[in-house]
Amino acid sequence: MISNAEPLPPHLMLVFQNSVEQHFGKVAQSFDSNLERISPRAYGFVTKQAVVTLGVEFGHFPGISVNLRERRLNETRAADDDTSIGLAVVVRFSEPLAPA
Repeated sequence: MISNAEPLPPHLMLVFQNSVEQHFGKVAQSFDSNLERISPRAYGFVTKQAVVTLGVEFGHFPGISVNLRERRLNETRAADDDTSIGLAVVVRFSEPLAPA
């Protein structure tokens, strides 16, 4: 049974957290940034020009979201659904035949 507080069972939330920290921590470091936990189900990092957020979302089939947007002056890590572009959209724009 999935808790109301988290979109995945505890063992899968741990897998998500460990995977994001391991893989996206390296990506953040490659941009001279640090991956930070925004909440138990979301992470983010900033570069000189962009804000990247990653999270697991609620739903009948919980999903992983990776969003990217232009960084505003003095901005920190935070999700912004009004201005973010999902990574899947970027991939589809770059490679129309990529799986959705």
